Amino acid sequence: MDEKTRRLGAVLVEKGVITAPQLDEVLRIQEGSGRRLGEVLVERGLLDEEALRWALAEQLDLPLVHPDPAALAPEALALVAPDVCRRYAVVPLHLAAEAPGAEAVLTVAAADPSLRPVLEDLQARTGKVVRFVPAPRGEIEAVLSALYGPAAAEDVGVRVTDLAGPALAEILEDATGARLLGHLLDAAVARGQEVLHFRARDAEARVDDGRGRVVFSGGETWHTILLDRLRQLAGLPASQGRPGGRILQRGRFAFSDAAGLEQVLFRVSILRGVEGEEAQVKRMRREGVPRHLTDLGFTAHQCLEVRRALGRPGLVWVTAPGDGGMGSTLFGLLREIPGAGRTFTLEEEVFYRSPDLLQLETLDLGSEERSEVLRELKYLDFPRVLVDRASPAQLGDLLALAVRKRWILAGGHEATLEETLTSLAVRSVDVPLYGLSLVVHQRLVPLLCPTCRAQSALGTAERQALLKLLPGQGTVYQEGSGCDACGGRGTRGARAFFEVLPVDAAVREDLYGAARGECRIPNLAARVRPRIAPQVSEAVARGEVSLSEIWDFV
Repeated sequence: MDEKTRRLGAVLVEKGVITAPQLDEVLRIQEGSGRRLGEVLVERGLLDEEALRWALAEQLDLPLVHPDPAALAPEALALVAPDVCRRYAVVPLHLAAEAPGAEAVLTVAAADPSLRPVLEDLQARTGKVVRFVPAPRGEIEAVLSALYGPAAAEDVGVRVTDLAGPALAEILEDATGARLLGHLLDAAVARGQEVLHFRARDAEARVDDGRGRVVFSGGETWHTILLDRLRQLAGLPASQGRPGGRILQRGRFAFSDAAGLEQVLFRVSILRGVEGEEAQVKRMRREGVPRHLTDLGFTAHQCLEVRRALGRPGLVWVTAPGDGGMGSTLFGLLREIPGAGRTFTLEEEVFYRSPDLLQLETLDLGSEERSEVLRELKYLDFPRVLVDRASPAQLGDLLALAVRKRWILAGGHEATLEETLTSLAVRSVDVPLYGLSLVVHQRLVPLLCPTCRAQSALGTAERQALLKLLPGQGTVYQEGSGCDACGGRGTRGARAFFEVLPVDAAVREDLYGAARGECRIPNLAARVRPRIAPQVSEAVARGEVSLSEIWDFV
């Protein structure tokens, strides 16, 4: 029994509200269930809500207040969102300095003013010093209904978790979600998990390990609470997203494990999902060894083309529809550069931390500031430069480094190889492409869920195309129907396919010709398709990927 519980029980016995034997009986029940003492007292009929608020006021030496909707300060109400007020059972009363020249204090009526995590959470949300005063829960709920209308039903039940008994009750009594999120992150670190996905599915909150295993599921309200908490940890605003695209917000935060022995850096991405916002939390490795190109998905022939291109300085332009796998690809290419030399990396977030590299993290830099760093690099002695999230507008700065006998590896966003080549052709009007040695386009294709994949109908054209590429093989076309293991998506995980185009004088002339309307980009892109189509078709034949995802390759 903690000191706070003992003081509350002593106040109740001292004032004659309950007897000492009643307190002892309730304490045994409370310690066995993990619930709060006041909840057990009210449930057993030994106390009503009004008496409980009075006892808490006595315990904390605070006045019991009765909030009046007409007397509430608008500037105080504006600081706390209605759903947060309802979740925590609080009402902001007023915002005022307690002494001349002092910082303004936000006074908040709370049904349970002893909840320190709620107090700290409100201070983080508002940026104000918060002072709690106790008020009856029923009166707080009535005020919130008068201000914001009837409350929608909240579901904070739990369906799946690895906790039970008092430990679960202690975590779930924290309405801020801090304890639950801390437990999920701590368990992920302990198990060596790299990713956690937070989703809402069928009016239920689900957290899985990125491979389809559900580690937590509960009422849909938990989804809102957990995403809210992730935004706070990463310093992200409550609602501000990038227009278009799947990634709405990105940030990062440090987390210490339960034993306090290890601090782990996580990247959080708020995503546009099937049923509203989702979140992906990924562990960021502070150090590691870049993977070999064949491990990433490059074919043996593509590895030869890469090594041939990297045999001399030049620009390798890597594109992909999104961020997934880009860091692994860039660092995999970096390890293929022959010889030794100083390396500078310009990364939005450091991917592989290494003492052999000079790494500049640019999460807080704008596009023009990143371009300024690139321009300054020509005065520094770094024969190898790696740049992630580069834009076509920075192509001139990158090529200016490449023609100075440097190896430049740059990654940017383009949906397809055709779009990549089109962007290069457009830029070639103003920027000569001399120095461009290789174009690599990467596509992460979802892997079919092994739990729910099943044979599906294959059209005549598709069957003929696959049999032409894989003669004599009985091709079975499969699709994922969706199950609990994959969150209803039909896919789990992804594998990369690469299109590699070495750039020589003839390719550069074709790009210049495309800018003048004398050459068609699809014809240029089609040169690499015959080399990758067999690899793609074999993946389809093995039931690894969906043909619909990669039909343009075939």
